[in-house]
Amino acid sequence: MLGRAPRKVVGVEWLGNALFAAAVSRGPRGFTVEGLFHAEAASEDPAAVAEALAGIVREHGLAGRAGALVLNHPRVVHRSIPFPRMDAKALASVLPMEVRRDPAVPADFALGYHVVRRYQVEGVARMEVLAAAVPPEVVATAVEVLE
Repeated sequence: MLGRAPRKVVGVEWLGNALFAAAVSRGPRGFTVEGLFHAEAASEDPAAVAEALAGIVREHGLAGRAGALVLNHPRVVHRSIPFPRMDAKALASVLPMEVRRDPAVPADFALGYHVVRRYQVEGVARMEVLAAAVPPEVVATAVEVLE
């Protein structure tokens, strides 16, 4: 998740059969929320949720935007981890080992991360990284819904 965000994105949170979406764009003055949307799927089944999401996209003209799904699942592990400041390549190498030291993170979990902030402590450059570990079946279901 390092790098620049797309100019227009739809963020989606999926809770049971409820979908909450936000259309966001990035311009020269920062981010703008263009709209907030809600839909109820016929059931919690991924196909029903995908259909409800497609309805939001069609109804509000959001086709072609990048999508981001909030993975609100009890097996998703989130950690805020302090590191010495390093470049993106070094972080990508070190972070998986650090996250997988946690016994709650099996080797098959997908990992994602984002540098939250860079700071200094007594003249030493540091950074805080938010990491998430996601079970493969949660990733597969999320991809199915977003596709």
